[in-house]
Amino acid sequence: MIISEAYEYLAGIPKFTRKHPLEHTRKLVALLGNPGGNKKAIHVAGTNGKGSVCHYLQAIILAGGHTTGMFTSPHLVRVNERFMINGEEVSDSLFLQAFTKVLTVSQDLEEAGEGHPSYFEFLYAMGLLIFEESQVEYLILETGLGGRLDATNSYQTPLVSVITSISLDHQQILGETIAEIAGEKAGIIREGVPVVADGSSPEALAVISQVAKARRAPLKVVTPEEGRALSWQLSGSDYQRMNGTLAVAAAGYLPLSLERESLRRALEEVRIPGRMEEVLPGVYVEGAHNEAGIAAFCRNIQREVAPVILFSVVSDKDVSALIKILCDNIEATAFVITGIKDARRASTEALATEFAKYTKCPIYQEEDSLAAFRLGYHLKGAKRKLYCVGSLYLVGEIKEALDVGL
Repeated sequence: MIISEAYEYLAGIPKFTRKHPLEHTRKLVALLGNPGGNKKAIHVAGTNGKGSVCHYLQAIILAGGHTTGMFTSPHLVRVNERFMINGEEVSDSLFLQAFTKVLTVSQDLEEAGEGHPSYFEFLYAMGLLIFEESQVEYLILETGLGGRLDATNSYQTPLVSVITSISLDHQQILGETIAEIAGEKAGIIREGVPVVADGSSPEALAVISQVAKARRAPLKVVTPEEGRALSWQLSGSDYQRMNGTLAVAAAGYLPLSLERESLRRALEEVRIPGRMEEVLPGVYVEGAHNEAGIAAFCRNIQREVAPVILFSVVSDKDVSALIKILCDNIEATAFVITGIKDARRASTEALATEFAKYTKCPIYQEEDSLAAFRLGYHLKGAKRKLYCVGSLYLVGEIKEALDVGL
C-alpha cells in the first residue's frame, strides 16, 4: 500500500462507522498489544489553545533532553502532521506500518460485529503504535472535540491533565452553555492525577474545580494575570502567553530538570502551524474559528493599520457573530470572502451579506480560495499585511498551495 491509498481509506471511514464508547477504544488498543501504555503522558483538553499548549509542552520536554511523541488534531495539509516524534512529523514508512496494523485489527473488530473504529479512534491507535515503535519517553495527547468521551480518554494513567480555555463551540455536541462544555472537558480529570486549568472563565472553573475535588485531583489554576505576566517573548502573539503559562505549570508536575534560560529559549523558538503563522512576508494564517478565537485574533492585531482580511468559515458556526466581531474591531482595507473545499462550507454570498451589515469597507467575493488569496495578496500591496483567518480548512488549503507553489 502507498501513502495516498492510506489517506483515501482514512478519509472514507466516517461514511461507514460511528463514534464508539471508550470500551471500544480500549479493546482496539488491547488487541494491538497496548502500545504506549508505559509512557509518561500529558493529556490536554479545552476549546481554544490546546494545540498550542501541546507544542509548548513538546518544546519544554525536548529542551530537558527527553524524547516526545505528540498526537494532535486536526491536520492542516497531511495526516502525518498529527503524529510528531521529537518535533518532526512521522515518516511515510512508519505511518504505513502503523496504518496496516490498525487496519487489520479494525477489520477483525468489524467482522466480529463490534464495529469498525471511528476516524479519530483509528488515528489515535496509530499514534500509540508510532510512538511505541519510536521508543519515546513522553506522550502528549490532545483530545478531539470533547474530553469525557474522547478516544484519548481511554489512556489510563497520565501524569498530569491540562484544560485550556473554555468557550462556546460545537454546542450541538458538547452542550449549550459554558458549564456544560466545561463538564465534557473536565471528563479527562482522573482520580488523584494533578490538573492544570485556565482560570479565565469563572463559570468553567467552577465546574472543573468541582470535578477535581470529587476525584481528589490536585488543581493548579492559571489566572489571566499570571498569563499576562509571563515575561518571556512567546512566539506568535500575546494571546499565547496564557497557553505558554499553562504548559510551564503542567511541566512542573513532570520529572524534568530545566534551567530558566533553557526554558525561555525553548518557548521562544516554538512555531505553531496555523496560529499567527507567517507563511510569506507580511502574510499570516490564523485558524481562529469560534467567537473566542476571533476575539483573541482581533486583540492581537488591534494596532495593525488597515490590514486585508481573507475570511472563510464552515456553516455550522455562528457566522453572524464571528463577522460582527471582526468588523467591530478591525479597520480593514478590505475583506475578501471565499469558500473552502468542504461540504459544510458557508456560501460566499451569505458571508458577504453578513459583512455588509457591519462594515463600510470594500467586500470582495471569490469562490476559489486560491483566487481569493491572490486577490488578497494584490490588495495588500507592499506596506499592508494580509491575514487569512477563519476555518482551518482555509489555512490548510493556503499552506498546501504555497508548499507546491501558487
